Amino acid sequence: MDKRGAYFFVIDAFIASSIIIICLMIIFTSKNSRPDSGPALLMIEEFANYLQDSKLNEVQGSYVINLSNASSITSLDNTILEQAVIFYYYDSSNITRISQLIDTTTRSASSQQRSMIIYLNSTLVYNRSLSTPSESDLMITTRRVVFKRINETFVYGPLIMEVKLWV
Repeated sequence: MDKRGAYFFVIDAFIASSIIIICLMIIFTSKNSRPDSGPALLMIEEFANYLQDSKLNEVQGSYVINLSNASSITSLDNTILEQAVIFYYYDSSNITRISQLIDTTTRSASSQQRSMIIYLNSTLVYNRSLSTPSESDLMITTRRVVFKRINETFVYGPLIMEVKLWV
């Protein structure tokens, strides 16, 4: 009878130790679900560089050609950001032209699965929101200071362009 009691204690010990080992394996092999900010940070910096460096004659679309034919765009050598600043300078209340310009010229340059907001001097000029910022796990912001020569004697600026991207 003593042998049978000892077997129960040994089997009990094996079950308890296997439960402890399985629990420890689950704890130590589980991954951290914190999002990685590296790719999103690189993407937002590249997008801001794209706005700042890409000329309108390189990214022409039907909207840019229509604005150029209507003489709203005087030079296709302006970058996307410079043209947005010119539109903002001449009519800061008409944000739809800036929003459409940014939307049509940057569709291929930015991921459509991410939400993005662009501000010029705290004025919302572009909004592509798939979710609210409060629902996001990760929000990244970049800022650039922008100047634009309007004519030979006048430089408009500084303006602060702020791009917010969230997942």
